Amino acid sequence: MTKAYSTANHASKDNVHTKEDEIDMYKSIRSELVTIKDTFSLKDVPKDSLYIGAAGILPYAATSCSTIYLAWDINYAEENGFGYLLSPETAHQILDIITPIQIGYGAIIISFLGAVHWGLEYAGFGGKHSYRRLKYGVIAPIIAWPTLLVPVETALISQFIAFNYMYFVDARATVKGWFPPWYSIYRFVLTFFVGASIVSSLISRGQIVRPEQHQLRTLKEQAIAEREAQFVNLESEENARREAREAAGEESENDEESEEENENENEED
Repeated sequence: MTKAYSTANHASKDNVHTKEDEIDMYKSIRSELVTIKDTFSLKDVPKDSLYIGAAGILPYAATSCSTIYLAWDINYAEENGFGYLLSPETAHQILDIITPIQIGYGAIIISFLGAVHWGLEYAGFGGKHSYRRLKYGVIAPIIAWPTLLVPVETALISQFIAFNYMYFVDARATVKGWFPPWYSIYRFVLTFFVGASIVSSLISRGQIVRPEQHQLRTLKEQAIAEREAQFVNLESEENARREAREAAGEESENDEESEEENENENEED
């Protein structure tokens, strides 16, 4: 009886611990969600900075969404022989216009992020730090503008790295007191949306079927079709030869039977 009571008591304690763990887990998840909500709410950011920063994201959103659609339309045309809304030529032309706009705008914004350090240094916000802060106003454009001279994918990847680098620089500067306390969260949110736009453009461009790729795929399909046709022809020829051999065998058997019948008739005579 005592043993049964002890077992039941232990089981009830386990159930209590399990429920407490579940409650703690839900509290932790709720706390994380609240933190994320507070982060993206940007309630401490001045309204004018918030609105202008959001407006600065719009060109990235526009070019990224355009790239996503144009890439889809180009692939649709490659598969069906015609575009959904645009011809493949028009889609490629628009994409060739949008891509330099996105890269050029990215170079401008990266340079601007470096220039903010100069402005706060001249304003004396957080004290005077001379070259320790002014250097970022030079590093940013040195990283940004060469991306206009390299292939598109390399440029987008380089700018993605540059945006994240400048975010970490600004986050450290905020901790040091070189920026207002809200600036690091503000920069995190803006960098998140810009980075998502760049990644979306990269993925969409990577999925575009190039004419040479389409031609190569067509050649592969033709080679496979020819190989299958050859296999069918060989199989047909083999079947024909087999039938011919079987027919020849039947004829020889019939001839032998007729010869035997003739011999038997001659012997009877």
